[in-house]
Amino acid sequence: MKNALYLILLAVVSAACATAQQQKSFTVTGYNDGEFAIKQPIEQQLDTIASAIQRMGVPEKEISIEIDGYASKSGSDRVNDGVALNRADQVRSFFKRKFPGATITVISKGDEADKRMVVISLSTIPIPDNATRETHAAAHAASVWPYAILALAAAGILFFAIGRSGKRPAQPEAAQQTASMREDPSVPKIPEGSVPVDCTRPDGSSCQAYIYPVGSIWMTLFKTQEAPSGPLFRKDIRKAQYCTRQCVANPDYQSAVDELIAAGKITIHQREPNQREPKEVRHDSVRVA
Repeated sequence: MKNALYLILLAVVSAACATAQQQKSFTVTGYNDGEFAIKQPIEQQLDTIASAIQRMGVPEKEISIEIDGYASKSGSDRVNDGVALNRADQVRSFFKRKFPGATITVISKGDEADKRMVVISLSTIPIPDNATRETHAAAHAASVWPYAILALAAAGILFFAIGRSGKRPAQPEAAQQTASMREDPSVPKIPEGSVPVDCTRPDGSSCQAYIYPVGSIWMTLFKTQEAPSGPLFRKDIRKAQYCTRQCVANPDYQSAVDELIAAGKITIHQREPNQREPKEVRHDSVRVA
């Protein structure tokens, strides 16, 4: 599944890039040290490149050519930069004669590659017929943006699908116990992610209630006496556990405890015969924080 989605994403991105802008690169070599004039070996290479551009059948106003001039490190930085610029400028003049309507830029790369060459980068960008040379850059941006948005949307769908198809994290022990209880149809359902809380009733009997998370808060099984429609909740798990123990130990809540026991949401613990009676549990009035 993941591999299929990944291949789909690659296809979408590749198609978007190919539609938005076609790019080709050519390298012209054969210069001597300090030489930038276009001699026959250089001119032959440039003619071949020009013929390739013409065979593309692209209108001149849609052609963008970037010419990068390079030089060796045989001279000083200033000299090498000038030689590289002159080489690029001579090539620019050649293509300007061949394609007067094209956009041509020249860049001197100096001796950073330590090679005597010129690199020609060709881009073809569809623009409206009535567009002028001043709107070329705007047409470029307008043609790329929709496909960039399409590629981002495809990436978002891919990551979402991978996240949904991944394995669920291991549940805590308490959550696994509640999950096994939910598989038995005779046992009432307990909320997802519930945590058991050991409690003691006023008569000294032990039981186990549950608290469960909802967002960033912990809900109890009990409702406030002042507002019976809303369950008691606390932002801290320890306070929620304390609140649950206080409710179970409070005589005023015993009818609610009996209802929860009958519903299977509070379980009774049987004490061993030799187990000592628990001490009396204090209980406070419970209010919503």
